[in-house]
Amino acid sequence: MADFVVTKTVHIAALRRAVWEALTVPELIGEWLGETAELDPRVGGLGTIGWGSRGRSNLRVIAIEEPSTFAFDWAHESIGERAFGDASTRVRFTLEDHDGGTRVTVTETGWERFGPDGTDEVAGHGRFWADELSQLEAFLVRQDSV
Repeated sequence: MADFVVTKTVHIAALRRAVWEALTVPELIGEWLGETAELDPRVGGLGTIGWGSRGRSNLRVIAIEEPSTFAFDWAHESIGERAFGDASTRVRFTLEDHDGGTRVTVTETGWERFGPDGTDEVAGHGRFWADELSQLEAFLVRQDSV
């Protein structure tokens, strides 16, 4: 159902390698997505992204194809310590070389599992990913990766 999918695409004037590292290196993830991050960057690897007083989300890597695809299932800790499956959504980042930089597409699926509340969550996460992608670009600018 397209109504339960969040998709955001941006062009970042940075090499795909730099964007890839910002997505998959724990020390870099916490610079733009959340405040802290831990990640075992391999299929099946677990991790967390922390937002201070707003808690953290647990994640499990489901795909990692360097340097083009990074995907994980994630759920906020309020749902359960390591809740995946019916309590999680799936996030997929796709990176493509484009116009001397990188086209970054993030897609988050699985909101239909949340019933009518899923529609509100899709809208909220649409805003969330727009903001996070802006922070990713700003981080890469600060790193002089653009």
